[in-house]
Amino acid sequence: MTDVLKHRFTSAKADGGDVSQVQPSHWNDGHKFIGGAVGDLLQRDPADVAFGAKWASSAWITPAFVASDYFISIGTGTWPVASSDIVYCRYSIMGRTLFWMLGINPVPFTGVPLGFSRKPFGGIPIVSIAAGIYLIQPKDGAYYQTAIGGASQINFFKDINGTQFNPGDSNGFRASGFYEIAG
Repeated sequence: MTDVLKHRFTSAKADGGDVSQVQPSHWNDGHKFIGGAVGDLLQRDPADVAFGAKWASSAWITPAFVASDYFISIGTGTWPVASSDIVYCRYSIMGRTLFWMLGINPVPFTGVPLGFSRKPFGGIPIVSIAAGIYLIQPKDGAYYQTAIGGASQINFFKDINGTQFNPGDSNGFRASGFYEIAG
């Protein structure tokens, strides 16, 4: 890819004979980007006083498993998720948007839960986009939804009516979504 970034003004002046001086062809030439990695985004950053921009990684991050990140948020009972129950769990940040993907095999639970929750990915405070409701596809074919619980967690429900989970119901699912990063 050539000439990705150029000046708005193009000089029509011919280069001079002194090669130690900046030539009009140098001005007209495209700029070369250095640093960053394949897939990174160049992001405006007013805090960077030298350049006003920084490289932002768009790579997927797989957080370390922490059992206390998974809990019953509404209702009663326990949801003992183990690392072996996680099919995939990852997130990526692009600008002020956090994208996430989460897959969990069914985990036996106790009590009468209405909602299963996961703490925010990377401990990043999030706010909702589009009312924070996204359909997700569970393993057993039922429909669950996810929403933000006061910008502190991601909730998974059996249905939009708040129907409780019963013993034997599957709570395994595959989900993905995106949220605006708070702040």
